[in-house]
Amino acid sequence: MRIKEWLKQLHNKNWTVKIVPGSKNEASVVHITGIDLLRLGFLFAFVLLVITAYLFAASTQAVAKFKNMAATLKVRDTQLHTVQKQKLKIETLLNQRAETLQKNLAELKKQEVKIEELLGEKPQKKIGFNANSNLKNRHQLKVAYLVYRFAHESSRGNPTYDGLILELASLEKEVAIENLQLKQVGKLALLRHERFLKEEQELENQFDYVPHGWPVSRRWWISSPYGWRINPVLFFHEFHKGVDIAVAYGRPIHATASGVVEYSGWGTGYGEMVEIDHENGYQTIYSHCSKLLVSSGEHVDRGQVIGLIGSTGWSTGPHVYYCVRYDHQFVNPDSYLNLTFQEYAEQQGLQQ
Repeated sequence: MRIKEWLKQLHNKNWTVKIVPGSKNEASVVHITGIDLLRLGFLFAFVLLVITAYLFAASTQAVAKFKNMAATLKVRDTQLHTVQKQKLKIETLLNQRAETLQKNLAELKKQEVKIEELLGEKPQKKIGFNANSNLKNRHQLKVAYLVYRFAHESSRGNPTYDGLILELASLEKEVAIENLQLKQVGKLALLRHERFLKEEQELENQFDYVPHGWPVSRRWWISSPYGWRINPVLFFHEFHKGVDIAVAYGRPIHATASGVVEYSGWGTGYGEMVEIDHENGYQTIYSHCSKLLVSSGEHVDRGQVIGLIGSTGWSTGPHVYYCVRYDHQFVNPDSYLNLTFQEYAEQQGLQQ
């Protein structure tokens, strides 16, 4: 009842609104009842409600969109972090492989140098190894170039390593094959070197029984060489089968090789003499001694004093008549007086 009375009162109330323009035109008069004013109020409230609802819906949608964007950004950030970790892992692995490859190349170089030391020359020249230093130099340049490309790709926003990985794998395979070949060559070189050392030792033992060096040690000269001459005692033309080495009286005479004394005593024309059999086809003779210091059948070592310089037998002064025989044939002692082990090894065909 009160609402109806209030509406009735409101309906009976009138308001007059006079609108006065700024120009000289007449003023406009608008009559508004209470009901009209109420209707305007409801309309304004409705419009305000619609605007509020729209703004609320728009803000809710914006918040939802913002949340979705935040979630998407978080996922992308996680993915980016994962990609960066994978990228760092790949880069680290590639760098490690490149460093390992460089170390392997350096090790290959050391092995080749060691083989060269064992063989005395380049392995490919000595035992047919087909590797060459130019190949290893190219490998080293490739590794350096790959390291540069790794760094270049890493600086890019979206690096790709597929091609580099394939190249690195191919290079690793080549180096592994070369390393295997070089190891096989190293084993062969070591075997050959050991065989060489064994043969060298055997030759050294043999060389001890081969006449070499001078039978006297100081202040000597050759008074009569090997070959044709006039005999200084009997004055006839003869072939001198050894060399006369003039030395001060009483100086020691040394065996020029190890062996067994075949004869020690007096020889016609030769005076006091020693003949040594070196048990390899060689014999040496030392004549005109003043004193003999070894006996027949005695073993002597190279350099051992076997007698003293004298002038016994057919002699014109203190000297030693030194002769070398091989297979019972006299040979020129000059070929043995300065013979070295290296020369003897080459004569026997010993090569590293």
